[in-house]
Amino acid sequence: MALATATLNRPNGSPAPISELLFGGAGDSRSQIVGSYAARRASSVAHSVRYFTQDAHTEALTHARGQLASGHKLIFISHSWGCDTALTVARRLDGPIDLLIGADPVAKPGMFPLLYSRRPSNIAKLIHVDALPDWQDRSDFVKALGWIVGGGIPLAYRRADTTIRLRACHAAFHAMMTTSAQGERSAEDWINQTISEA
Repeated sequence: MALATATLNRPNGSPAPISELLFGGAGDSRSQIVGSYAARRASSVAHSVRYFTQDAHTEALTHARGQLASGHKLIFISHSWGCDTALTVARRLDGPIDLLIGADPVAKPGMFPLLYSRRPSNIAKLIHVDALPDWQDRSDFVKALGWIVGGGIPLAYRRADTTIRLRACHAAFHAMMTTSAQGERSAEDWINQTISEA
């Protein structure tokens, strides 16, 4: 599923247009926790918003390259295995990513070697949202299994510029995006700041 809104035409000298790419986790094609967030986001902002499944590397890379060629600034928003996908796309992209948000990242199996999971140099700001549940639901057991087979959190997120720790289960993606914790800005606050600085 791909979602988009039209990018507004802007006169010369005005802020650069923004393009958000959202990457869902392994089960998101069924649960739509990121897909539904992307749909709401696309209907409420005046810039490009596209959603990709965690296995849509090629499509996401093609889209990101096109957006950069059109002068857009890029924001990557990812969840679970989608956080690994976001790193993969970033690594293959010849151009800057102004902000990458990884919400409760989980490394994919076979993808955890230190060299591979390091932060790509083209990411200007990296935010790690670390969800720690008060009680575990099914999504947290899936996350635990992912940690076992994938090796935990990719190194890039463990060395993020900012980590937002909050009480939420692994499936609570909307809360991860909108909740501030311990005086920190929320993930959406970081997005809004990036947009205002474009």
